[in-house]
Amino acid sequence: MVKAAGHLRSWLALHRVIRGHEGALRSILARFPDPGALFEEDPASLSTLPAVLRRRLDAFRHRPRWGEIDAEIEAARDAGVTLLPFSDSRYPPLLREIDTPPALLYVRGDPTCAAAPSVAIVGSRQGGAYGRRVAFELARSLAQRGITVVSGLALGIDTAAHRGALAGGGKTLAFLGCGVLTPYPRSNHRLSAGIVAQGALLSEFPLHAAPLPHHFPLRNRLISGVSHGVVVVAAGLQSGALITADYALAQGRQRFAVPGPIDDPKSRGGHRLLKEGARLVEDVADIVAALPTLSASPRKDAGKPELSEDEALLYPLLGTTPIHIDILSERSGLPIGRVNEILLALELKGVATQLPGLFYIRT
Repeated sequence: MVKAAGHLRSWLALHRVIRGHEGALRSILARFPDPGALFEEDPASLSTLPAVLRRRLDAFRHRPRWGEIDAEIEAARDAGVTLLPFSDSRYPPLLREIDTPPALLYVRGDPTCAAAPSVAIVGSRQGGAYGRRVAFELARSLAQRGITVVSGLALGIDTAAHRGALAGGGKTLAFLGCGVLTPYPRSNHRLSAGIVAQGALLSEFPLHAAPLPHHFPLRNRLISGVSHGVVVVAAGLQSGALITADYALAQGRQRFAVPGPIDDPKSRGGHRLLKEGARLVEDVADIVAALPTLSASPRKDAGKPELSEDEALLYPLLGTTPIHIDILSERSGLPIGRVNEILLALELKGVATQLPGLFYIRT
């Protein structure tokens, strides 16, 4: 195995050592701008570090795991995943500002996307038809204005937000509670491909890390941290979206909430935020007006993209009424496998959206 570059190895080692104690990152870097020096320092001189970090460093010195680190770097390179340390100029600038920034991010897609003006849209996994529609339309409108949409790739509101951004021809970021090579949720594998093509999947967890329950509250701080504002849509009082909103408040980000029916439990989280001073959102103008720092401009290429011959054959069959993939195969005369490939291409171009049950609509 070819030994990976020392600089990246040191950052990945540091990332592993301080996991769960990212608040110590700045004090470490103030003394050791090159993390590699940390692993060569006399342990007695590190008394200012938390005891748990001193123990981890001591364990690493006694049992170095550079082979594992080299293997992770090679695996990332082979999979087209960028390892983005805190020192990299492409590291998200807003994420640098939070109290607990990860020492390193795994990025599958365009690593520069996270530096663009961005707004997060989050909500319940059981967002309901109203919530999904609102999230989709807000995301599409933001994307058409050149604003990157951030969410967490969960089912429900997150999924609708990512799809709306893709439909608007814009960029979208998904911060994961698992590794960027872990297919989760499995039903969103097509959507994940679209996000990689028009944005990025990001995580602080190893490449194949499982979606463990305690990972998701941790990733929520990154969703809010990388964004100028956080919009909560259809979230109950126990929704993880409120964790993201609480992080946003602590990080000095603007908070927004979409109102809902007063008899719907999924409205109560957003209504709580409104009572606490979050801004009311009725349309995208409410978001843009409250965030003058978003120096975005409308996309000039938001029209229908060029279509291949087969795509042009299938696209006219789509409309606002959902149509099943079997019907599309029958009406187009194309085999089901080919129809599936074309539909994926249309989704990536932002002109088609998959609904549950293999139904599709034009977007």
